[in-house]
Amino acid sequence: TQTLVLARDWFGIKPLFYHEGLHFSFASQISSLLTLPWISKKPNAQALYQTIYHGQCDFQDQTIYEGINPVPPSHFLIYDLRHRQKSIHAYWTPTSKIDKTLSKPEAEAQLRSLWTDSMSLHTRGQVPMGAALSGGLDSTLIASSLHHSHPQSKFLSYIASHDLLSEQKWIEVVEKTYQIQSNRVFWPRDGLDTWLPKVMKAQGQPIGSLSVVAQHLIYARAKELELTVMLNGQGADELFAGYLRHQKLYAYQLWSEKKLGKLVFFLMHGLKQLSNMKQMLALWPSN
Repeated sequence: TQTLVLARDWFGIKPLFYHEGLHFSFASQISSLLTLPWISKKPNAQALYQTIYHGQCDFQDQTIYEGINPVPPSHFLIYDLRHRQKSIHAYWTPTSKIDKTLSKPEAEAQLRSLWTDSMSLHTRGQVPMGAALSGGLDSTLIASSLHHSHPQSKFLSYIASHDLLSEQKWIEVVEKTYQIQSNRVFWPRDGLDTWLPKVMKAQGQPIGSLSVVAQHLIYARAKELELTVMLNGQGADELFAGYLRHQKLYAYQLWSEKKLGKLVFFLMHGLKQLSNMKQMLALWPSN
């Protein structure tokens, strides 16, 4: 039929890029495309501007390289080899409809069911498995579920050198609760000079936080441990309201429900968080 079909997963977990030019080319990494002699390394001026002036690292339907574009999540691309024409189509669109008829226990039961189904799908292979553990809500849920279904699984945790940045105390709580032992990963002695170029090459795009380096260290260790499947909680902050911007919504909920005691406790905890954030910012050099 002289037709090429490319499809990307629902949430864009796996990267997929393409380039139209002398030849139609595609790859799962930008670095692979850049090895082809007919593809230029010319930067995308608009994306470069968004990165430098706005700190933006997600360019939607573009990349930092001109002419190299991603297939969007939950989309497929059809390329007509004979006529050299492409078309992109969505095969799934997430719904934001809220079922307000559910009671709280019913909503909790439905969430538990969805969580169990998702974990079953992600752990159905008979291969060595592991998970990144930070001690937060998302990674703790994953760790407890994975340990229950696959007791031989391994866990990996990045430990920051400064107490204000370290999550070790929360990791230890999870370890004690579920009787597991996480493999510690620390900032390398050779530092950014060695690791940042490796991370940038692997990413193929600008990064907005050094947390990506920590993730890279964790997965490098996972490879050493020969783990085939690694789970983590990326994206759960959006689902479970884990960002600071979500806290005002929770405060409003407590106020509207007249739970003033909980509201006062929550606000006091928020002030402590703010103080810790100021101390963390003070750790960064001024220039």
